[in-house]
Amino acid sequence: MRSARYALAIALGLSVSAALAEDKPCTGRGEGKFFDLNPLRSKKDYTFKSPSGREFVLNVCQSVSHETWNLKVDKPEDVAGFTRGERGDLSIGDVNTTVLVRDGSPVLLLADGSPCPKSSSMKASSAIRFICDTAVSGNGQPQFIAQLPPDEEDACSFFIEWRSQYACPTSAWSSFAVVSIVFLSVFLFLALVAVCSYYARRRGMDFSISGLYEAISYYIHDCFTWITHRDPWGSGGISRGLGGWPGRRRDGFERLPRTREEEESIIHSQDGRFSLDEEDEAYEHRTANGDGRSLPQGMDGSGVIRL
Repeated sequence: MRSARYALAIALGLSVSAALAEDKPCTGRGEGKFFDLNPLRSKKDYTFKSPSGREFVLNVCQSVSHETWNLKVDKPEDVAGFTRGERGDLSIGDVNTTVLVRDGSPVLLLADGSPCPKSSSMKASSAIRFICDTAVSGNGQPQFIAQLPPDEEDACSFFIEWRSQYACPTSAWSSFAVVSIVFLSVFLFLALVAVCSYYARRRGMDFSISGLYEAISYYIHDCFTWITHRDPWGSGGISRGLGGWPGRRRDGFERLPRTREEEESIIHSQDGRFSLDEEDEAYEHRTANGDGRSLPQGMDGSGVIRL
């Protein structure tokens, strides 16, 4: 049963490792570089115009928030950008979160837009090339570069350039680093379970998830006691070793025992002979004179006051 639990934990760790090792959406790797375009996502759409004054609306890795009209697409909620036309809006492509790297720069390709004006069997598309420019403040702004066919009424493919500081390469953890961290976490968890299971069996407890907290508390207590020789939960008495109990004062005990081991150790102390009556008699003998009367504080049995 224990092996099955460990195997399940390892399988879970492998699954998490595989999931974390994959790059998140709107990021891309290529030519030894890593790019993250997520900072360019915006609640407010970006707008720009062509040299002739045609207006474009665009967002990055998410759909536009602008209202659209007569797009002629199956899923208007997936439109990543569009341009205004006389007979309706023209979608220039759906949302795409896969970032390509071309000539050292990140590129987004938007496809499956509205049907092309001159060929209903073809759909509009766009290519957005992001250029690293640390001199640009904020997110930067998309710029119209070209369209095909060149005629504005027939255009169905669009080329856009976007200069931004967020188009520069950034650092990212490698898949090996992510997998290593996950494996280390799983290993430490299994080690903790093994240690707590040992302490649970040592103290006669049935180890379970519900008893994990108690086992951990005993483990911390014993480690602290072993290092400092003091009980972290007692009143400062000296411990008698790993897993021990607090020491006993001359006239009593510092606290009640917490476990059966402590109770048995106290009962069988002093070579197995101990009773409250004997302890009381010893105390009375130390604090009384010859006729049985109690002595003043600081006076011994001979009547001498010791300062």
